[in-house]
Amino acid sequence: MQLYLIRHGESTNNVLEEAFRRKEATNLYDERVSDAPLTNLGQTQAGKVGEHLAGAVDKTNTRDRITGLIGYGITEIVCSPMLRCLQTANAIAHATGLAPRVRGDIYEDGAVWLNSKEGDPIICSGMTRSEMNESFPSFLPDDSITERGWWNKPREPTAECAARAVKVARSLQHDLADEDGRIALVSHGTFLSFLIQSLLIGEVRRQYIHVRLHNCSVSRIDLVDDRVVLAYQNKVEHLDTSEVT
Repeated sequence: MQLYLIRHGESTNNVLEEAFRRKEATNLYDERVSDAPLTNLGQTQAGKVGEHLAGAVDKTNTRDRITGLIGYGITEIVCSPMLRCLQTANAIAHATGLAPRVRGDIYEDGAVWLNSKEGDPIICSGMTRSEMNESFPSFLPDDSITERGWWNKPREPTAECAARAVKVARSLQHDLADEDGRIALVSHGTFLSFLIQSLLIGEVRRQYIHVRLHNCSVSRIDLVDDRVVLAYQNKVEHLDTSEVT
């Protein structure tokens, strides 16, 4: 099994957070939204990663003498239920002709959240099943996405996100190690950093390790029997230099 881990395209919250880091914005929370959409650049990034996966050659497959594939040979798309990942997966689906499966446990650290001006957390739900079906009719949401949304809780602590990543890694290893397929898993920077650590070393060392992932980058991990192989990480060759965020 080959896992292609793809971070979503640039979101409006990404732009706000970058401005805050550069001290170009004074308050991170005034314009932040709970479930951010892609920016215009993020849409461009998503389109390019979809075209790349559908039509380019994964040179690591060539090295491993795997031939005869169409593009990267993606057999399944799995994505987070957050809007920026749904939009990114939609571009990949358009390029590959595959119907994405929405997996409710691969969302970003914190889930959907907002802070009030008083500092108290505001409970957010995420998209409902009907909203998801209307906006992304070809997608296949799992049972965690209901008419109440998929979250409806306060902001998730980072330690819980790390534990969730370990659990997802174990399920992938248990369910997929003996299969012959190529899954494009569309998720988020922090969660994917935790997932990569979980797959490679069996735990998350978030105080010491962070795996850097650009928007719409591609990382590949192979699950082969009892082995986990990091083939490559954070590839952005499909983006122009000005499009890397």
